[in-house]
Amino acid sequence: MKRKLRAVFDHPSRCILLVALLLLILAPGLFRLQIDGTTRSMYPGEGKVFDWQREFSANFATDTSLVLVVRAENIFDPKAMKDLRQVAFELENLEVVKKAQHLFSIQYPKQYPGGFRLSPLIEEVPGSENEAESLRKEILSNPLLRGSLVNEAGTAAALYPTLNTDLDVPNFRSHVVETLEAFSASARERGIEVYLAGGPVIANAVIGHIWHDLLVLGPVALIAVLAMILLFFRWKVAVIFNLFTGSLSIAATFGFMGLAGIEITSLVSIIMMLVLIIGCTEDIHILSEYVLGIREGMTKADALHSMRKTVLSALFLTSISTALGFYVSAISPVPALRDFALACGTGILLNFAITILLTPVFLRLGNPRTSTQASTFSKPLLNFCVGAVSRYATLSMLVVAAFGGIAIWGLTTISVDNNFLNFFTKDSPVRQSHDQLEEDFGGGASLVVTIDTQKRQEVWKQETILRIGKFQDRLDTSFEHVSGFANYLREYLYQTGSTSQRESGELSLNPDQVETCRAIFGNRFLGKYLDYDGSRTAIWIRSSLNGSSDVWQAEESITRLATEFLPPEWEIRVIGEPIATAIVTDSITSELISSLFLLTAVVSVILIFYFRSWKLGLLAIIPNLFPVVVTFGFMGWVGIPIGTGTFAVAMAAFGIAVDDTIHLIVRFSHEADQKLNQPFDRILRSALEKELFPLLATSTTLIVGFAILSLSDFQVHRETGLLFIIAITAALLADLFITPLVLKGIHSGQSEPNQERV
Repeated sequence: MKRKLRAVFDHPSRCILLVALLLLILAPGLFRLQIDGTTRSMYPGEGKVFDWQREFSANFATDTSLVLVVRAENIFDPKAMKDLRQVAFELENLEVVKKAQHLFSIQYPKQYPGGFRLSPLIEEVPGSENEAESLRKEILSNPLLRGSLVNEAGTAAALYPTLNTDLDVPNFRSHVVETLEAFSASARERGIEVYLAGGPVIANAVIGHIWHDLLVLGPVALIAVLAMILLFFRWKVAVIFNLFTGSLSIAATFGFMGLAGIEITSLVSIIMMLVLIIGCTEDIHILSEYVLGIREGMTKADALHSMRKTVLSALFLTSISTALGFYVSAISPVPALRDFALACGTGILLNFAITILLTPVFLRLGNPRTSTQASTFSKPLLNFCVGAVSRYATLSMLVVAAFGGIAIWGLTTISVDNNFLNFFTKDSPVRQSHDQLEEDFGGGASLVVTIDTQKRQEVWKQETILRIGKFQDRLDTSFEHVSGFANYLREYLYQTGSTSQRESGELSLNPDQVETCRAIFGNRFLGKYLDYDGSRTAIWIRSSLNGSSDVWQAEESITRLATEFLPPEWEIRVIGEPIATAIVTDSITSELISSLFLLTAVVSVILIFYFRSWKLGLLAIIPNLFPVVVTFGFMGWVGIPIGTGTFAVAMAAFGIAVDDTIHLIVRFSHEADQKLNQPFDRILRSALEKELFPLLATSTTLIVGFAILSLSDFQVHRETGLLFIIAITAALLADLFITPLVLKGIHSGQSEPNQERV
């Protein structure tokens, strides 16, 4: 095996050929790479709730996810109504809009002397204040319109566009949002207060943030990393070496993602930073070992050979363990986590292969400086670390235990949240539009309660209508806005003078009235409330639900009311995006624990086989759990929740921490073999003298690189960058103080039997 490796590494042309071949294989994937800004990557493809959701979408008409809102002090004022009509007319003439539902487009059932028929809700704009006030009272007293097309305060009117999906344009969703945003901006320039909200707006904003961070912060991070390499090594070749390995590794990773069908989501978008910044740690270890050989008087060829002998196995082991830190999450049912794990794990391995192959190509160029920038402060730190472990071991352990206890205390307060809007800063336009929509029209969380009677046309029976009406009335007292087909039946009774109760009360219809309602309303009005065969009905609920606990309480309340008002043989389902989000949120904690446990077990086995010692294998794990605990403790203290955006930080923190720990352990084992019967502090000092510089250089470079994420306008990227900085700092402290403490315990246990034999 060694001969085969030398046959490649001793011939730079072969190394370049292999890298070129690898890139050629992966290059087609770059043209297939896509960006997804929707929430669908957060939800598993399997599960009864998700099956119910797909079945519901296939059998019921669903609301458009885009809404344009016109605001005014009094939306029924003649001037405001003229502005609203103008906006509505111009909206319907946009090429991206097929039609739109609003106060001027809706055909409303009304009782006339000649019979009950459909007519425009607003036939003409009110010409006086009295007419405006009359229209205001009529519309705001109508539960079918209030809370849907106009808010309860009468200060905002909603327009729901139906999109022209036949339009043949690239990136249809982005084109629609950009067109409607430009339309809204044009209306605001004319003095009309308008804003756009909805899922596509959020998705388009996510894509914009991803592009910005990839095209702007990515190059900035690369420059920052190169600057740190130059600062530490003061050697131009080192900078060029890192530039090529980082850039080619990113290209190879994106190529793999394209071939594997992995889309760039809000979570996967940080992969460029991860591969670039984490990959530079391998470069630093290689450069450090090579410079050390030159400093000791070796030739370039001997220094390369020594570097391969000392570092290659450690680099391979750290790359495997770091990749496993990501691959463990590949078992997650959440597509975003699974894709992130596969992309990052493969990216780390690709970086290892490219780095190792390009090492003999670049390190033969030029002559490195034999001194480093960190030499001025590394010696005092070296003395402090050795002294803390050899002289004040007990005190050091107490300090570590206290620090860990504080972190665990913070960990107990950590929360879990998967709200996609929390990915944005509070002052972002998307967040402000959504908050304004909630303020105008109530809660933004939409639940759907489906009632399956198990019989065709059972919904239209008198007894069924009576039961569903009572159930819906009870729901209406618990949530902000509830709508169902009972509202239309009650409006019919009110319009015909059969009842004075427009919003509640017993729904008692005779057979003739039922048939009239079926003929008048039909699927045009009731498509979102009734399925095709009349066996199922849907009740739509809009409410302010914060967090999964609120969602599950709402579901429990709905189920309890259903058992009170509806027959037990009817099937009741509660679906909607809040339910799906709550399922994913609740699974995150259990998945995180199981993933960390599996990761710890797998890496432990690998290390035990590598070191041929179960003690050393377990040793490498102990310091690497410390940064994970500290990171989660910090999240609890500052209030950063666990979600799909921050879930992978724990996996990555474990993998990053393992990197430097393995290098230190391998170095210590090598020094211990060469310094038999030497005291522990001398062996530790010798190991740290050679590993302290790469430890400091890699940690500092990682911190600076991830600090670039703090410049992002994307809240989830800011939080991820901050958490990585905390994790890397904790990993450095663990390597400097916890790993030597454990090494001392292992070394003492191994040396006592030797002393007895002597």
